[in-house]
Amino acid sequence: MFAKIDSIDILTELFTNKVVLTPKIHDELSVPLEYGYAYPHNVFIKIRTIPLSDEVIEEYEKLQKF
Repeated sequence: MFAKIDSIDILTELFTNKVVLTPKIHDELSVPLEYGYAYPHNVFIKIRTIPLSDEVIEEYEKLQKF
């Protein structure tokens, strides 16, 4: 939503170096590009995409069991 209103800078200012995308979120944000929307480019320029570590994936899988 921040990207749609051209305000992604608010997130990056509030959470300096703490805002990242997972590859899945990156993929989801790429879908609007197929329909001609350009706002995802602003996200990709300003917020980096990082892969999840094996530890994080394991923790996530544990949480899903609850």
